[in-house]
Amino acid sequence: FLEEAAASAARQTPSPTKRREVIKKQVRRSAEHLDSGTLATLRAYHANLESQATDNEDAAMLADVVAAVVEEVLDVLTEALPAPVAILQSLTDTPDASQRHAMVR
Repeated sequence: FLEEAAASAARQTPSPTKRREVIKKQVRRSAEHLDSGTLATLRAYHANLESQATDNEDAAMLADVVAAVVEEVLDVLTEALPAPVAILQSLTDTPDASQRHAMVR
């Protein structure tokens, strides 16, 4: 169901900016139901789609949509964290060591 709905949304909202706005609105509406389990599930689903994306255009489009959803869910969850925890989360989410060092400074 999620795959079909997201693929449909991706086709109906061709502008990446407009698509991002729609995703943000929908994720924010569901904010009270989001947790780390939701994020983990979405990340796993995205990884699965990414592995299929080279052979399937719909999977590639859907992977882009799910990536935007993951990013927005992460933003919502991070906003709800106490400041010290949010800082630590930002550090752990930053893959580049030089960026992490700059954040600490």
